[in-house]
Amino acid sequence: MTGANRSLLGVVWPLFVLLQWWRWRKRSLVLPETRVVELPFLAAATAYSFASPWREHLDWLDALVLVALFLVYFIRAARHEGEEPGIVGLAAVIAAFPAIGRRIVVV
Repeated sequence: MTGANRSLLGVVWPLFVLLQWWRWRKRSLVLPETRVVELPFLAAATAYSFASPWREHLDWLDALVLVALFLVYFIRAARHEGEEPGIVGLAAVIAAFPAIGRRIVVV
């Protein structure tokens, strides 16, 4: 892992969470229902990754576990009924143009 990633994951994100907690003084974090599928898989992959320093190696079993975890996530995410994100900002302005106008602006 690069130094920037270590700093981000080890210092910046926890600091951000603590500052938000201090600012709003909320005891719980309410997540949107669209994150129901992702969070258990992220937690499982994170928990599995914590074990690799103690094993002192990565091998085919680790690859199989992580690929299997991804495939199960992929299947569950594909079956999950989510909302189509809306078009906002400059993309919404371009989408409002007629077809020829969109082609000219994009090219």
